[in-house]
Amino acid sequence: MEKIDHYEITFIVNGDIAETEHSKIVENVRENISQNNGKLDQTQELGRKKLQYPIQKSLRGNFYSIEFDIETSAIKEMEKEIKLKKEIIRYLIIKKPHNTKPLETEKSENNNTRENKIKNKVKVPHKSPQQLPKKEDLSIQKTKKETSEKEINTDLDKKLDEILNDDLIN
Repeated sequence: MEKIDHYEITFIVNGDIAETEHSKIVENVRENISQNNGKLDQTQELGRKKLQYPIQKSLRGNFYSIEFDIETSAIKEMEKEIKLKKEIIRYLIIKKPHNTKPLETEKSENNNTRENKIKNKVKVPHKSPQQLPKKEDLSIQKTKKETSEKEINTDLDKKLDEILNDDLIN
């Protein structure tokens, strides 16, 4: 007996197909899993979404996810059957650890952690008006900078004049 692992298949049903046909397609995939001695765990409809780029001339698709336990050798057979279905425009089968939580709880936990991160962000201490530098101090600092820049410029001018004079004499 081969090892049984936990898998998840996520697939996109062509958006041009009628909504009534979607349940038949999902049921067909579920039967495919059962026929390959798989044990179904959870099925979720993830909703209708706009695709980033056209896939088989379709701009929208309905996303579905099914979790199940199955032997690893049966995955290849299952994939062959899914590839033959024209209604399924993309699919992905991944191996998951057995102790994973359902998708719904994962989403809510992710939102909670994101909210907690936002709430717990480091706050910059607010400076009181007494701690801020005064306008007079800022203007004094500016004039000091301006005078020091002027001094540097005059020094540079003098040096350039000396160099040019020396070059002219020689």
